[in-house]
Amino acid sequence: MHSDGNRWTFTRKFAKKKGQSRFLKRLYEARNYFPELACETVKVGITVNADGKADLKGKAVFFRSRNVSYYVIGHELTHLLQEAGDVPKGERSCDIYTMARELKFCDEAPNYVKVPKRLLDDRGFIRKEYRGLVHETAKTALIMKNMGKKRYISWFERNLVEICGGDDRNKIDFFRQKECVSGKILLQTRINDFIK
Repeated sequence: MHSDGNRWTFTRKFAKKKGQSRFLKRLYEARNYFPELACETVKVGITVNADGKADLKGKAVFFRSRNVSYYVIGHELTHLLQEAGDVPKGERSCDIYTMARELKFCDEAPNYVKVPKRLLDDRGFIRKEYRGLVHETAKTALIMKNMGKKRYISWFERNLVEICGGDDRNKIDFFRQKECVSGKILLQTRINDFIK
């Protein structure tokens, strides 16, 4: 196993894999957004049966290929926070907490919570013009959770549909009328929505 200071250890298989510079740059950058892991050494390896997975007890994360999105890296690092009790258990919670943590983690569409298809490009990535909305909506969902709203994940999904529409092309595209976006988010977060 190879080591990089007190931040990472790499499995032999991972260390031997060539063409990892882009992935390693993303990995190091993503780690900066997880101060909770500052004193932890995280093992990094390769998996073949998923885009990413985490070994919570072993403080390890595994990734499939060199073209790993920030979302996948952030999602697996967030799983390590779940083991520490900093994030609620479950894949859907993990998605919301990942997307709320940093705008960068809103590049690829999440695997467990739904975002409207019209926000995605042909590769399944969130279009750049919508990433800020997804990030801010995830942050707002966590504010609502901290205020006692238990259905914050459903609210996140419903709110994105109400703002942008699902696959209904007749809905207004609020990114053509940007001034409407903040007003619509405020409308959705009124106190009446908290007690539904």
